[in-house]
Formats: sequence, C-alpha cells, structure tokens
Amino acid sequence: MLDPFIKSPDDIFGRSDLNQLLSNYPDVERNHFKLWLSSSGVLDRILHSQTYNFSSFELDCITENLKFYVTNQSFDKALELLQENKVIIISGEPGTGKTTLAQMLVLNCWVPAILP
Repeated sequence: MLDPFIKSPDDIFGRSDLNQLLSNYPDVERNHFKLWLSSSGVLDRILHSQTYNFSSFELDCITENLKFYVTNQSFDKALELLQENKVIIISGEPGTGKTTLAQMLVLNCWVPAILP
C-alpha cells in the first residue's frame, strides 16, 4: 500500500524526528503559522520580539566596537572580579570607556572565543 513511498523503516518520521527537522530549518516553521501554535520557541520569539530585536541590535553594535577595542589591564581585572563575584560595578569619569568595557565583558561572557 505504501510501497512506492516507504522503502525502509528509516523513511518513517516520528515526533522527535519532525521536531529536529523544524529545529534545523526554522524558516519552515516561520512560514507555516499553524505550526506556531505548538511551538513554544516561536511563540516566545513573538511575545518577546522587542527584547530579541534589541539584543540583536546591541550585539551588532558591540561586535562593531570590537574592531577598535584593545584589551588592557582594566579588562582583565574587571573580568576577574566578574567571575569571582558574578557582579561588578564599573564607575569613572565620562569618556573613560565604562560602556565599552561593559560591552566587551558582555561579549566575553556571551562568546568567549571572539575576544583576543
């Protein structure tokens, strides 16, 4: 009955197989809105799209700033304190690089392999 379509048991897909395929090809899930109803990932992206978009924008800005950043003692000390205490306060005069230091620490925690 299914002979031309199913040649072996490997041709039969279960729930986990389908979910894995949807994970591998997220555009399929995005293009077929009926799949959203059962996908917590897509619903989460929709409900929190502003946060995701802002985070993506921030990451792009930080990555752009990385081109001009030179690691120094303050970075190493701040990273050490952050790893020890899980929190850090960065203070200083305007224009001394507090925001840039914070961005580089975020980037280091997010993607450690990127920083020199």
